[in-house]
Amino acid sequence: EISAFGRQGEWEWALDTFQRLQDDGFVPNLQARNSAMQACRKSGMWEAALAIFDTIREDKLETNVITHTSMLGAFVDGGQLNSALDWLRVMESDGIKPNDLTYRALILGAQAEGNWTLALSLFDEMRQKGIKPDGKTMEAAILACQDGELWGAVVELFTELMDKRQFIHDRVFAAAIRACEAVGKAGWAEQLRNERPGCLSSRDG
Repeated sequence: EISAFGRQGEWEWALDTFQRLQDDGFVPNLQARNSAMQACRKSGMWEAALAIFDTIREDKLETNVITHTSMLGAFVDGGQLNSALDWLRVMESDGIKPNDLTYRALILGAQAEGNWTLALSLFDEMRQKGIKPDGKTMEAAILACQDGELWGAVVELFTELMDKRQFIHDRVFAAAIRACEAVGKAGWAEQLRNERPGCLSSRDG
């Protein structure tokens, strides 16, 4: 039931259900606690997520990548990026390998705080570990490269992103246009403008 509420985006209902089950003496399993932690993350309640994680430790339940990524993401979404970075090491010390969602949360958090060097360092780290970034993670890396004015890297990553043939947000298109202009690829910049009418580069804006 908790998972179902979460899938529907009803995070408050998910948390209420979890609390009601505990009040009734029900001992929730790991899946229920993972779902409750994800609900805490969506609600910006990292302290509540940490309290749930503590009960997992107390009950000696075996954690998994969902457990740790939910906790790490709750830190990120709660504005606790340093705690999230520390949690990555906690996760690895537990023998849990991070995945793309784990690193995406960290990269988005770093990029949102304007720390493009950290965002790119994390992006490089995940690739060195053989973790393939999805489109959203690559978009965050492209915007971090734009913040650092690493135009060649923007073009390279955008080319790779285009090969995934998925929707690309306007901000990323604009970054690619500006990067193409900066590295002397005016023809491709114009092509991108034509492909996404009304999408302006940062220079145009």
